[in-house]
Amino acid sequence: MKPFLFFIVLACFSIAKSSAQTGINRPYKDSFNKGNWQVGVRDGRVGGNLIGFRNTLQLHSGYYVANQLAVGLSSTWGREGAGSYAFHDITAGPYLRYQFTATRISPFVDLSYQFGKRLAGEGFTFMNPVIQSAQISPGVSLGVTPFLRAEINYHFQWLSNGNRTEYIGQPQFGLTYLLAKN
Repeated sequence: MKPFLFFIVLACFSIAKSSAQTGINRPYKDSFNKGNWQVGVRDGRVGGNLIGFRNTLQLHSGYYVANQLAVGLSSTWGREGAGSYAFHDITAGPYLRYQFTATRISPFVDLSYQFGKRLAGEGFTFMNPVIQSAQISPGVSLGVTPFLRAEINYHFQWLSNGNRTEYIGQPQFGLTYLLAKN
């Protein structure tokens, strides 16, 4: 899956670079300018590390401090398992996003470091530990309109509770809405 995602990102970056030179991206050239805001949501589901499936929902918002570079906040809710054998991870923290091109098809990378808590169901013996999460998400966004973008990315996440570190990797799909300064 990871080599396939790398190929997709590379192909989209090549398409975006060539289409930027032809001028067909003119409506999208101001999408990631300094002073703009963005809000977005993404969701992914894969097999869990411990039990069942893991669903991850992310919310993010950011302000473009420079062209194509946004800084903001991100929060993540993750659920793994079912019934009393389920736990929830809830984290939030700073967020950084870089869009490689200001075109209709634009590769990006998100970075986030979050703090939160794992809430365990009755079937678990561990209490609700404090957790930390480092996240990186390379992907591609596609301009549906100059302000609404559909996204696909691969989400890498490392969760740590001080005693143990878990790795989670999953494909995600989402939407981002850009709020222009004008």
